[in-house]
Amino acid sequence: MTYANIAAITESASLQRRLQACAAEQQKPKPYGEWVYNHIWDIASAPGWAAKWASALAGGVTDPGANEGVITDADILAVIQTMD
Repeated sequence: MTYANIAAITESASLQRRLQACAAEQQKPKPYGEWVYNHIWDIASAPGWAAKWASALAGGVTDPGANEGVITDADILAVIQTMD
């Protein structure tokens, strides 16, 4: 885990869209993009996410945020369900 990986996670547009989709499905406050923006650092620093991101980059994945095998939908749901 590195802080650089956490920072990279926060900047991933493809991951942000997936987070917004989950926020909508979980009926978080609207607008969903703003909700994600307000929580992105807490989400990105979820245990294990930075290590998964780093592993994906090392394995040649060019867009880890879009790859459902890197940060899974279950990972996203588990974090977002715990947030207000």
